[in-house]
Amino acid sequence: MQYCETKGKLLEAAQDTFSRLLDLIEHQREAVRNEAQNTVAAIDIEIERVFGEKERTLGALYQHTKEHGC
Repeated sequence: MQYCETKGKLLEAAQDTFSRLLDLIEHQREAVRNEAQNTVAAIDIEIERVFGEKERTLGALYQHTKEHGC
């Protein structure tokens, strides 16, 4: 199968989003360990935002794959 540039970009976007989620979770874990409740809450909001981005990115990847057959 030929390389699909769009699928490649969507895969990169998904990987980037996963990395950002992992970083946020690590920071939140540290904030919990340090009992920094305000930081925990702020990071939680950001996690929810990035999680939504992950869902949209994976949805776009799924839709592209379904329509394009790659």
